Amino acid sequence: MHAPPAKRSWWDRLPVVLKASAALLTATGGLLVTLNQLGWIGPQRKHPPSSIDDGPPVVQTTTAASGPVRGGAAPAPAPVGPAPPDISGIWHDATGTVYQVQQSGESFEFAAANPATGAQSRGTGTIHGRHVADAFQTNAPSTGNGIGELSADGRQITGNFQDTYYGSYTLTLYR
Repeated sequence: MHAPPAKRSWWDRLPVVLKASAALLTATGGLLVTLNQLGWIGPQRKHPPSSIDDGPPVVQTTTAASGPVRGGAAPAPAPVGPAPPDISGIWHDATGTVYQVQQSGESFEFAAANPATGAQSRGTGTIHGRHVADAFQTNAPSTGNGIGELSADGRQITGNFQDTYYGSYTLTLYR
């Protein structure tokens, strides 16, 4: 005859319960990250990244010199220096991303898209001499900034960037 099965303690089932709980938490976390990246949950963006054909975002700035005149005296004109290099136009990087840059004086705006990956970004920046600085947002979604330098021949910009999704990286743009 067979002996009745021994009664098992709940401790014997604990590893199975822990593994099942971990799998459920992992699946739930993955689902939440995906839904957030798709924009279905999470904070609503005022201007979600769309296609590169929408043009760069409109940025309004005000300087102290453009504020109201006090005491009847007109503000002194800003000193005139050499014109900054022109970086307007189409730029590319090694990953296949295409950047459309529009410049006005020392300020510029850009929109970028990589057709192979679907990555997109938009940003604004300044150029002083050969030094370039920008701030941007991507459809990752992330925000970031960078500093770089325009080559002497004006055909390459190399810089260091930091953003909330990709971290720190170096990037070179070519025309």
